[in-house]
Formats: sequence, structure tokens, C-alpha cells
Amino acid sequence: VADTMPDQVDDKIKTARSNELIELANEMSAQYRSTYADRDLSVLIEEKQNIAGKEYYTGYTPNYIRVMISAEEFDKENVCSNSGNGNIINNIYTVKGCGLDKEKLHIIGMENYNG
Repeated sequence: VADTMPDQVDDKIKTARSNELIELANEMSAQYRSTYADRDLSVLIEEKQNIAGKEYYTGYTPNYIRVMISAEEFDKENVCSNSGNGNIINNIYTVKGCGLDKEKLHIIGMENYNG
């Protein structure tokens, strides 16, 4: 119905407004994540993946904040998982947040220890 109303906003203006809102949402999301970046976090490790040429374990906090942990450092600290089955994936670890990654999409977890 709205697309048939008179005095339509130009597509260029709609695109510019949309891009502005997306940028604002990204900034607000990064700001929210940064409030957790220096806390102890419970993280459910979901997978091991290559990010920018380096291996990381990635997972989520109970608040659905994405966390990445250097696999090399994490493997040194945690020879076996909390459950004792030797698998880090699908287990919960307490991780110290130490900042955001360059893209501000993940909290970087370090100083790993089991909670």
C-alpha cells in the first residue's frame, strides 16, 4: 500500500537513510560488546575456525556475545575440557575478556581458565 502513495521518497535518499541506520546499529552493537570486554565471561565454545590466518575457538556468552580465543593459547591452558572428554567444542569455559577484535564483532578472550 505504501508503495502506491503519492510523494514517494527518492531511492537514493532511502538507500542513504538505510545505510546510516545500519552504521548506527553497528556502532551501538560494538559499544554494547565493549562493555563486556574486560569481564570474566562464561563462553560456550562452538567451533574452531581460521580468522585472518590464525586458529581461534569461537563461541557465545549467555548474552549471545561472540567471543574468539586463540586456539594456540587456549590449547596450552586447557589440555582437556571441563567435562573430561578431551573435546573443547560444546563445553563452557570461563574466559577473561581483553578487548574487541579489529572489526569489533568479537570479544577477544585471554587468560583462560576453567570456571
